[in-house]
Amino acid sequence: MLFRSNSRAAMLIAVTERAGRLKLWDKDVFISTVAGAKISDPGADLGMCLSIASAVTDKALPIDLVAIGEVALSGDIRPVPGINQRLTEAARLGFVTALVPKGTKLPASIKGLKLVEVDNLTSALERFSR
Repeated sequence: MLFRSNSRAAMLIAVTERAGRLKLWDKDVFISTVAGAKISDPGADLGMCLSIASAVTDKALPIDLVAIGEVALSGDIRPVPGINQRLTEAARLGFVTALVPKGTKLPASIKGLKLVEVDNLTSALERFSR
């Protein structure tokens, strides 16, 4: 499995199903990463949930979007350590929009990156389901 544990992946699938009002209970969900990398960082949760919802709804996410945040069982988006370094690297790699936990401040040294703050997964999914 791709996550620290199968239960983490199952929790993210369940929270995505509830927050996005999606029907996933009758689907097989296969999650994969480049070169089979293991995800141990909860900062990848938000991106994973958005990817699952995107696949189910067949609506592509913007190619220049990066999503950083831990997703709680309640669907709340929590801040993660080292977010400034992550945003710096995202901007360096050419990402234009960063979906981040509410209250995240963009360091002045980062140019060309727009922050979109969300406090829960439902609002994140609604933001990119148009």
